[in-house]
Amino acid sequence: KDAQDSLHMAATRYNSVGQDIYTGPIMDSVEYSFSQDSLWNRFWKLNKSEILDHKSNWNDSQYVAPEAILSWPAHGDTTKGQAAHLAPFVDVNGNMTYEPMSGDYPKILGDQTVYFIRNDDRNTHMESGGEKLKIEIHGMAYSFNSLTDIAFNYTVFVRYMIVNRSINNYDSCYVGINYDPDIGDSYDDFIECDVKRASVYGYNGVAIDGTGAPNHYGANPPAQALVYLKGPLMSPDGADNPKGGCDESINGFGFGDSIVDNECLGMTHFTYYCNPGPGCNTATQADPAVAEHYYNFMTSRWKDGTHVKFGGSGHLANCTSCEDANFMFPNVSDSCNWGTATTSPGDTAAWNETNAGNSPSDRRGIGAMGPFTFNAGDTIVIDFSYVYARDTTTSNPYNSVLALFSSIDTVTNYYKKFLSADKTVTVSAIPDKILPPGSFFFKLFPNPATNSLTIKTNGHAKTSKYSILDLSGRNVQSGVLGKANTIDISRLGHGIFILRVQNEGRSFHGKFVKM
Repeated sequence: KDAQDSLHMAATRYNSVGQDIYTGPIMDSVEYSFSQDSLWNRFWKLNKSEILDHKSNWNDSQYVAPEAILSWPAHGDTTKGQAAHLAPFVDVNGNMTYEPMSGDYPKILGDQTVYFIRNDDRNTHMESGGEKLKIEIHGMAYSFNSLTDIAFNYTVFVRYMIVNRSINNYDSCYVGINYDPDIGDSYDDFIECDVKRASVYGYNGVAIDGTGAPNHYGANPPAQALVYLKGPLMSPDGADNPKGGCDESINGFGFGDSIVDNECLGMTHFTYYCNPGPGCNTATQADPAVAEHYYNFMTSRWKDGTHVKFGGSGHLANCTSCEDANFMFPNVSDSCNWGTATTSPGDTAAWNETNAGNSPSDRRGIGAMGPFTFNAGDTIVIDFSYVYARDTTTSNPYNSVLALFSSIDTVTNYYKKFLSADKTVTVSAIPDKILPPGSFFFKLFPNPATNSLTIKTNGHAKTSKYSILDLSGRNVQSGVLGKANTIDISRLGHGIFILRVQNEGRSFHGKFVKM
């Protein structure tokens, strides 16, 4: 809300009634045109290997830089009202100008990154009908290829850097992420949140997912989570706020780390809403349609403005003990009752969809972080991840949720240790497992590859057998690594494959793309 208490809202879900969010950076209104789409309606996709290759070979006369490095949107066109500095880059000579053929290169995270820029200023907000915020959104989605922990191979990280380019100081501000998991067949799902893990997750409500369609999982369906890693900075108070309270420190970031005023919000609200259909109260609990509905959902209120109530469907017309609640379907994750203002609910049963008497169906929700102040010129950084896990040992679909918890903990701990500081927006990767002296290891390149793969090892590969598997697990090629540590893959079709190398009783694997 601005100083006049007017609500500003930028929202997007499916663009079914138009857009709030548009391509590119904010610019002078006269410059917004479809001609700009050819420049900005795109992604910049880069692999870490391409960055490393560029750093080593940019001054080689035979070197051809990837298009995404050459066109990296480091600078805006100031004659069109765009900001001078946009996408982050490493400025080798310190002249504040992106010059890739002088050694500069994009700052990225992960082993593969996709970068994009959006804004809410280009046109009228048709999705929400909300008043413009005049924000610029820089998105970086990235992932890792880990040889040592499968959790990272099934995780996508996202960083949003959101710039307030308006003249308004906004208060009572929230950032929410719409979550529509659709686990295979979207009409047999449940949804929950985990307060301590700052996550929302979807899982199958029945043992067999779907009806046998190609996009249905069948037996042993997985679970998937949206994990809030780090939200906006909280208001400064001159202290290092401690961990362990029944407050934002439950799932926030920077608490009790001896650093003053670096505390960031985690997930502070989660509101489920239903896809219109049988059992869905369209007037109060179905899809948001206008700005006030979106804002209400982010603040744990329904479309009619009433607060989410504990138990049942969460509405005052169908709740159990009916305390005001900031988290829907937390199961048993809110042990200190932070979501009910530390009041113990009169209903002592775990609040989940099963106990609420719900039938599995299409599930959606909005998890949010707030409130916070967003002043003119400020930039907020939001980090979150999508984590996947699948248990195949039992027919109980909730076992995939238990596996998911383990993966969330692995991903969150790694993020806090290696990725959370802004200074780490650079080339980084998960360290390989430290192997005993003399142990075999390998890395493969190039990736993607066309005709051959080269294996980098510690010298013991010549006695190693290899197999190439497709994603169904079928062995499509095998042999023994030669002295050159090179494999001819020219006969493989296009697609994603897994290389497995066996050496001294151990097995090592890595994914590659055949172009």
